[in-house]
Amino acid sequence: MTCTLPPKPNARQLRNEARDLLKAHQRLDASCCDVLRTLRQFTAKPDRDILAADLRLSQVQFALAMAYGFSTWKDLLAYVVHKTENNLEDSYLSSDDPIRQSGFGGGPERWRR
Repeated sequence: MTCTLPPKPNARQLRNEARDLLKAHQRLDASCCDVLRTLRQFTAKPDRDILAADLRLSQVQFALAMAYGFSTWKDLLAYVVHKTENNLEDSYLSSDDPIRQSGFGGGPERWRR
């Protein structure tokens, strides 16, 4: 199962999504099972076995990263942070802005200083 990230992914939103999946698992809500099946130990397991398992947040985060097509949670967050920084940079100054044309590097944070 591969999910699609939203157009403007957000690290906070992904953390909340992982927590919501864990809470769904704790409530024995089978809606979380598709994502959790990305974990090797649950690949061929029925919902009842997945819901009966002990699960930590780190496992859910890993499953969510795998569902989004990443090999680790850290890789997913790094991608989201990179994408967010690029979106900020692109929206902060237009391409015809004198500061951007000057070649002065460092991104929006440095430009503000």
